[in-house]
Amino acid sequence: MNKELKREVFLQINYLGESEYALAYSRAETKDVATIVEAIQQHRKTFEDGRVASIGSAAFASQEQWKALAGESERSARDLLMQSSSELAELDRLEKAAFEAKRLADAKNRELESAGMSSRGYPNALTRSD
Repeated sequence: MNKELKREVFLQINYLGESEYALAYSRAETKDVATIVEAIQQHRKTFEDGRVASIGSAAFASQEQWKALAGESERSARDLLMQSSSELAELDRLEKAAFEAKRLADAKNRELESAGMSSRGYPNALTRSD
């Protein structure tokens, strides 16, 4: 990505995140400041409802509202970018395998406990015969 183009876009959009920029850059048909800024604004519109007052082309909100809106937009952009990521697919597969392994380990632990053994293989209670 062109660093000068990126710098110009970051100067025009408050609280712009890297994922928002990457998403807008990937969606922009022409790679110029105006097109990328428009793509970012379009993406952010879905998070503005009820938080931003508009008069003509100007939008008004408090600093906290802009930060919250930008945070939601950044998370959404990151999720959209990662949907097609092979790393995300691998992470999802590993998380599912870990969940299944934990479920099986918990079931085996319950089985051992019901048989009077701890998960370390030792009896739960030592009995003495006096």
